[in-house]
Amino acid sequence: MTPHFIKSGLCLCCLLVVYHFLLSKEKMYHFNRFYLLTAIVFSLLIPFNTLTETVSAAAKTPVVTAALYARAIADDSFLNLENGLIAVYLFVSGLLFFRFTMNLNSLFRKIRSGEQIKQDSRTLVLIPDKVLPFTFLHYIFINKKQIRKNKIEPELLLHETAHARQMHSLDILFIELLQIFLWFQPLLYFYKKAIRLNHEFLADEAVTQKHTEVTDYQNLILSKVATEKPMALTSNLAYLVTKKRFIMMTKTSPPLRLTLIKLCMIPLMSGMVFLFSTKVVAQEKPAAKTTKNNGSKPLPPPTPPTPPPAPQLPPPPPPVEARPKKAASKNGKAELPPPPPPRESSKKTTSNNGKDKLLPPPPPPAEPRPKKTALNEFPSPPAPGTTIPEFAGGMNAWNVYVQKNLKIPENFPKSDTPQRIAVRFVVEKDGSTSNVAIVKDPTNIMKESITALIESSPKWVPGKSEGKAIRSEFYLPLMVLHK
Repeated sequence: MTPHFIKSGLCLCCLLVVYHFLLSKEKMYHFNRFYLLTAIVFSLLIPFNTLTETVSAAAKTPVVTAALYARAIADDSFLNLENGLIAVYLFVSGLLFFRFTMNLNSLFRKIRSGEQIKQDSRTLVLIPDKVLPFTFLHYIFINKKQIRKNKIEPELLLHETAHARQMHSLDILFIELLQIFLWFQPLLYFYKKAIRLNHEFLADEAVTQKHTEVTDYQNLILSKVATEKPMALTSNLAYLVTKKRFIMMTKTSPPLRLTLIKLCMIPLMSGMVFLFSTKVVAQEKPAAKTTKNNGSKPLPPPTPPTPPPAPQLPPPPPPVEARPKKAASKNGKAELPPPPPPRESSKKTTSNNGKDKLLPPPPPPAEPRPKKTALNEFPSPPAPGTTIPEFAGGMNAWNVYVQKNLKIPENFPKSDTPQRIAVRFVVEKDGSTSNVAIVKDPTNIMKESITALIESSPKWVPGKSEGKAIRSEFYLPLMVLHK
């Protein structure tokens, strides 16, 4: 997830810089609102997008990856850095979520307890608090005494009505929820500031379209600015009354200029897709070689491969002689036949009295023992529920990486037969590699090259057990062909 957050942060930063130096200075507030919200969603999702790059494979591949084996490494320690960071993240997110729910509860409590007056698409909520009018969803909160004494100027009601009709509270709720789970991303605070200021531009625009005296409206704003802090999750008249806000009320932008700026966003977003998407390398299979035939003689069929010799089985044991049936005696009882004479051995010995003795038959030959396989070279498959680590982009991408980066020493023997080399290393929880060891190397000269190749490789996708990343010991046999 770390590369995802890095790419997402860079994309957020680039789009925010474009907004600050280009879009925020133009009077196209509806487009800016759409841009800011889209930039956040785009930056969070674009690292998950995958772009596949096809690479032609060479006809003869010098390095071929054989079967892969991995096993999990037990990690019994609970108090480690990863668990500590998770605990801090959950603690801060819990505090922010608690504050968010308390603010929502406070607003809904005011809605339930206050007197409500429904007017078209808005609902006035009369409260006893002496505050400036503020808006949440389609509710406009106004001081009860001021509205009854008709001390609320129409411009102020029109300003808050614009917030309610355009549902600016949904934007604020969206950014607040994101900050609960992504509180460690500081750029979201700048986006929140830009979104709320753009809301004020939209509300000011709605007022100035009906009231042409912009100076009177500006003086009204200055006279009504409250010193107290506005409530959270609401839109308030006193939010960020700056010189820039007053300048934007009288600013004019040529329509052609605005159209060109909007069109420039298309190549910008396309470049962001190409720059921050995840790259996956796919290896294209080489075309099969064909032999030309002039048509005079048919080509002979290919010679079938020689089958391996059949394994020699040990000789079968001697057949067991069938016992004769029991013969009935004269009195009706069965009589057993005499036992067969002992077999004569090929070897005889002469005793002292001149008689021959028979030697016992030789014992049967011992069965051949199966050859033992080195455990370090061929470990057992992973346990059920455990996934082995994987190179980013799959084994095709790994083969391309090996072919580009593996340095074969000059003294490596040249032969038409590939050399089989087995390497063992550990894939950590974050995808990095460590503890590289050469298990098998007939040449004894590839240790430094393969160790440097593994240690400098990009981060792998770590193995998982029950959906959680684990340390895994990885076995990787290689077939190295050098001609």
